[in-house]
Amino acid sequence: MKTFEIRIKSQKDKNFFINYIYKYRHWQNILTILTINLFKSNNKDYKYFLDYQVVRACVSNTKGSKNKQDIIVYIKEKYKDNKLYQELISLGKELKVHNLVEILKRLKKDFSNYFKALKEYEKNPSKFRGLPNLPKTKKLSKLYNYSIPLDNYVSWSLKKKNLLGVNLYRKMRYIYFPKEKYDYLNSKKLKSLQVIYKNNEIYLQFTYEEQISKINYQTNKIASIDIGINNLVSLFVDDKKTPSIIIDGKPFKYKNYRYNKLISKLNKSIVGEIIEWRTTKKGIKIPKNYTKRGMYLKKLKTFIIQKRNDYFKTTFHKISKEIINYLIKNKVDTLILSIIISSLKNNGECKLRKSTKQNFFQIPFIQLIHYIEEKAVDRGIKVIKIDEAYTSKTSCITEEVLNVKAKLVNAQNGVRTKRGLFKDKILNRVWNADLNGAVNHIKVAFKKSFKWLISYMWKICNPIKFKSAGEFHYRNSCSSKAQKEQTTTQAYRYAYSFYKLSVGL
Repeated sequence: MKTFEIRIKSQKDKNFFINYIYKYRHWQNILTILTINLFKSNNKDYKYFLDYQVVRACVSNTKGSKNKQDIIVYIKEKYKDNKLYQELISLGKELKVHNLVEILKRLKKDFSNYFKALKEYEKNPSKFRGLPNLPKTKKLSKLYNYSIPLDNYVSWSLKKKNLLGVNLYRKMRYIYFPKEKYDYLNSKKLKSLQVIYKNNEIYLQFTYEEQISKINYQTNKIASIDIGINNLVSLFVDDKKTPSIIIDGKPFKYKNYRYNKLISKLNKSIVGEIIEWRTTKKGIKIPKNYTKRGMYLKKLKTFIIQKRNDYFKTTFHKISKEIINYLIKNKVDTLILSIIISSLKNNGECKLRKSTKQNFFQIPFIQLIHYIEEKAVDRGIKVIKIDEAYTSKTSCITEEVLNVKAKLVNAQNGVRTKRGLFKDKILNRVWNADLNGAVNHIKVAFKKSFKWLISYMWKICNPIKFKSAGEFHYRNSCSSKAQKEQTTTQAYRYAYSFYKLSVGL
């Protein structure tokens, strides 16, 4: 199952959806408060308010299914004077009951997860930081993210040409799509639709089923990827013909820097627009009210953050797609990825400068690794994850990284001369440091020897470097003759530059 999103651009449609987003969230808040109050008072009726058949019958004022009729009558009689119950029913009548059922199913899952966590906490409290919390309500004034799962049968439709119908109350709200987008939607086997509210923007998220043709060859050809900051992706293929690939990470660093600079300016302006402050119980001052300009700047800030997230998401999807296409084109059936970036981001134990650390944490490398892994598995490529510790410090030709990892010996044959360059002291040769790490990944996973690289130094000295997914796509789509010409030109250019560095060093 795959998903994609379409952003709603029409302001009228946005206002319509946002209005109902707040209503649905308010209805969920009421139901959550009512259920929690009953649960805390040891009233077993809370289970009935997590049963969608009971709640649906109460909201729509129907008898319900035969096996639930006694419970429905009991709930209606007992809670008819309860204020929360009255609000739940009156607001529910203004909303589509089929969609409320989907929201209730999601809320029930939250409660079941809480009960599971509570049982696990009683057995092993050391696994948790504290006592698990019940599902919480959300203030509508601080609502930035919410989604309405739509019922698949009556809440959305593509029957009218160039129109998508979405039903949030009684009538369909039709949204116009150009012919290309409408045909694209019809070409997919759509399974579900959600209306998503993110940072004051409305997105329609479609889930669809995609049949992907898997590779049907077994070449035992291995590829390895090293993820970094300056070189976003360094790809090495374990054969004597396939050129190594590097995707430049500097454009992403610059993009992240520009976003941070703009957000920093907005933060300074927002502080000057605060009208009133409030003090918390711990004595911390927090802004309470802003001017109109301050509210506008806050919305602009959330929009910019969302734009940054969307930029990295779409670009990394394109890059991961081109990487998998390149592997399939060169008949690679095994891919090695590193897990150390995920662990470093989670524990925060990375000794980097402030500017470097900012890029390391804000650029979503884990998301890129996840996209590559997901697409590789879908196409039938085997994915192996390894710990890349010591792989960048060890020479991939004259040293054994496994011995260095086991601390049997120290890495002495090589040194990082400059950022991005690795020098082997024994061979007195310089090559790309990230590709050196990628080769060592294969050595960690399969204990292979790469002494043959001495005769094929171009694979780690002369990578083909791309600055965007578009350039990479052109490389994948051009003919074999054009590829050879491009590879040869790049090889001579890089070989000459590395020769000058080797002589100088």
